[in-house]
Formats: sequence, C-alpha cells, structure tokens
Amino acid sequence: MTMAQVSGAAHTAARVELRPHTLVASILAPSAAEAVAALGRLPPEVGLAEVRLDGTWPTVPGADRATDDLLALVDAANAASAPLPLLATLRPRRQGGRFDGAEQVRLGLLQAALRAGFAFADLEMDGLDASGRVGLLRQDGGVVASAHLPDTPCRSDGLNALLQMHDVGAAYDKLAFTAGAFPDLLRAFELARTHAERRDHGARRRRDARPAAARREPRDVRRRARPRPRRPRPAHGRRLGRPMAPLGPRTRRPRPVRRPAGPVARRPGHAGRP
Repeated sequence: MTMAQVSGAAHTAARVELRPHTLVASILAPSAAEAVAALGRLPPEVGLAEVRLDGTWPTVPGADRATDDLLALVDAANAASAPLPLLATLRPRRQGGRFDGAEQVRLGLLQAALRAGFAFADLEMDGLDASGRVGLLRQDGGVVASAHLPDTPCRSDGLNALLQMHDVGAAYDKLAFTAGAFPDLLRAFELARTHAERRDHGARRRRDARPAAARREPRDVRRRARPRPRRPRPAHGRRLGRPMAPLGPRTRRPRPVRRPAGPVARRPGHAGRP
C-alpha cells in the first residue's frame, strides 16, 4: 500500500504546542472501536493521548480500513469539550512493537495519520536516515523523536541520547526506559530538566547570534540610558578614600630652640626660670 492510497479525504491538523508537564495517556487496543472507547474514558487532566496503532494494525491494513480507523479516532478526540491532541505511534518489531511491515509503508501510515488530524507522529531514532524521515513527516505535522532503552541509563548516556534526537529537528524528544525503583523516576526528571535547560540555552544563543540590526528594538520602546551622576573629585586627589582638604600657602615653621640638659649659669641679679 502506497502513501497516496491512505492519505486521501483527510484534513491537516493545526500545529499544537504542549504545555510543560503535560500528562500523556497511552492507548494500546486491538481494534479502533476499543481505542475510541478508551479515548472517551480519559480524565480531563490528560493533555495528550498516544494511540498505539501497531496494536490495532499488527499487519499492513487496507486503504479503506486505515482511513476509517484514523478518522474515527480523530473524531473521538475532537468530540470532547476541549479537543485532545493525538500522537500516532506505529512501533515496529525491531523496536519491541507489533507492526510487521516495510519501513516505507510504516512511514506512509504515519503520514496518513498526520493528514487525518493527528497532532504528532512518533518516530524511532534507530539510525535509519533519521533526519530524512523527520523531514518527510514534518511536512504534515509535528514529529516526536523517541529512543527506547532496556534499562535506566546513567546521566551522561541519557543526555547523549536526547542530544542526538534533538539534532534531527523534531518538535519534541522522548526517552523511554523501564523504571524499576523510585531513583529511576528521579533520573527521568533529572534528564528531562537538564535537557530542557540545554534546549533553552541553545535557543538563547541562536537568538543572540542574530545581527545587531535584527536584535535592535524600535526606537519608541527603547529605554534611554540615564547618565550616572559623577561624584565631585577633590582638588588635590584622595587619601584613604576621603577627600583631602586644600592646603594653604607654605610657611616656614620656626625651629624649636634646644636647651642643654645640664645646669645653666645664671647672670648676676637675674631671677626667674632659666
């Protein structure tokens, strides 16, 4: 089945920006009807629903069935008072999923899901021309780059995996691993926070790298720099941080008369202190 066979009669979903700390619900159902029912039971706190299409389509579906299933899922997500963004995931067997089909067919089904109204498509970063596949899917919607690890990674391995996914230009990066204890959850929060700070820092660096003319604000909104008042300087410099008093004209001070230490001879008839 080619890409054109499953992408007809579909509409393009608008770009969706997820808020921080979005709660994601994952739905793995053997049929589209059960997935639609699961979407209706989700609590309002859920901000994104991941639909595991490899559970519904373990093999390559027909064009009519694929189109009907995708449109039914999109209509169920939009039936609520607040439309729920959908994430299409078609996990292949090489990544621990259930879909057994060619890679080109899998990409065509993900592209059809984006054209049907899904907000994002999950794409595994397993070295199979990741940048080219991301660029193909970005023409129709958002892409979530994902990596799946069997165990909890150390801090450096987790950040390296996230950095490799960030370089392909996806909208969001997802790192999945099995958490067996509470410290594993702390490691997940640590990786998410560090990677988010790194992405923000990179965005600031790219913004600051623009030419000065592009960074300059309009003249009417710029604040004029107020001149700092200068402190008066003393006439003859400073001494120990305090201004010195101006000196007057120099005068010669009379030298004190030194008297001998011994007894002094008195003149006859002189009385008083020597």
